[in-house]
Amino acid sequence: MEQSNYDNIIFRLLCVFAFLIPYEHVLEVLFGIETVLKPYRVLSLMIIGAYVLKALQFKKIEITSEIKSDIFIYLIFVYGLLVTGIQAFVAPFKLSNFYNDSFQIFLYVSIFFIVKNRSLTREQWNKILWYLTFGIVGNSIYMFYVFYVLQNFERLSGFMDNPNYVAISCVIAISFLILRVEQIKKYKLLVYLTMVFLFWVIVISGSRTSLGIMALILLFSMYFINWRRKIILVGVCLILFTGFLSVSNDNLFAFGGPLIALKRLQDSDAGKDTRFPLWEGAMKATVKNNFVGLGIGQFKTRFGEFYLFENEKLIFEHINRGAAMTIHSDFISILVIYGIFGLICYLIFILKNFLKSVDNLKKAVYLEDKILYQSSILIFSCLVIFGLTADSFTSALFWLTLGLSTKTIQQ
Repeated sequence: MEQSNYDNIIFRLLCVFAFLIPYEHVLEVLFGIETVLKPYRVLSLMIIGAYVLKALQFKKIEITSEIKSDIFIYLIFVYGLLVTGIQAFVAPFKLSNFYNDSFQIFLYVSIFFIVKNRSLTREQWNKILWYLTFGIVGNSIYMFYVFYVLQNFERLSGFMDNPNYVAISCVIAISFLILRVEQIKKYKLLVYLTMVFLFWVIVISGSRTSLGIMALILLFSMYFINWRRKIILVGVCLILFTGFLSVSNDNLFAFGGPLIALKRLQDSDAGKDTRFPLWEGAMKATVKNNFVGLGIGQFKTRFGEFYLFENEKLIFEHINRGAAMTIHSDFISILVIYGIFGLICYLIFILKNFLKSVDNLKKAVYLEDKILYQSSILIFSCLVIFGLTADSFTSALFWLTLGLSTKTIQQ
């Protein structure tokens, strides 16, 4: 088989993989089938398989110049494996937790590696994100149906794992659409309505973090768009804000149900947020382990140890069930699991890739390339800010969009 045929197969599989990411639990929800082989995981294995076959046939692995800025992300996991090996002999250790997290990390970091170390044209980059957007819209429609038609007013995630992932996926889709909507000749109104719809889904998902990120992304995007679009954007925001003020009192626009994000904002008490005791316990675990890192999957193993006397209701319930919670912060999670070395590597990776994206934008000549790199900066910003209060390192959505948003496109 020719190399171009392999490249074409990998690209098509990446498109399908992107589309299937929002349908992680579709088999469980629709058919009651529980399996670790989620649809998008099967696709990731197929992509890795095609890449390996190509490497074996042509006896080489593609490595691009982007490895210079990406090497720090790979060092995190190399160090993590080393620390995990040491912790297996000196601390409580559960092999199943290591296998579970390592399996997911291998799949998604491999996708990241393949995306970053193969040539992608501007059209291919856009196409992958269009497929992801279509998948996000489809899941959002199902979630909207359950919320408003079936009258289920709980925090919903549709086919995804978590309402927060639903919300950030919608933010990512809007970040992709908002700068290119004026370049779309057909269906422009439909794209505008889609962005409004996705924004509404963020609100009913109940994710306060993503609501805040969306506000920041709207502000960031103002820097890239012309005055006409600025006026349109401000007008739409004012209409939505007026609607929010109305529903806060009489649910005028809630169609029979509350807008959960607004209710959570109204009812929120910062001092009672579960994240704070989680972060406090995580920092105690880090200090206790001398900032070396607990190793891959081992925070779950020792969760009860670090929160033994915690009175927070949700944490207490998890300990009683013998379960564990995530730390709800990429940065603190990296510090706890991969130590101070891992956190420094991640911060360097973020800085180097942000500067590279800005440099790519400055060097872009064509309007289409400028829009691509502007979108990249918005999406990359989404991921970094979301990581302040959420865990993403075992998320396929995170690794695919991280790869795309830090990618230098083939001219």
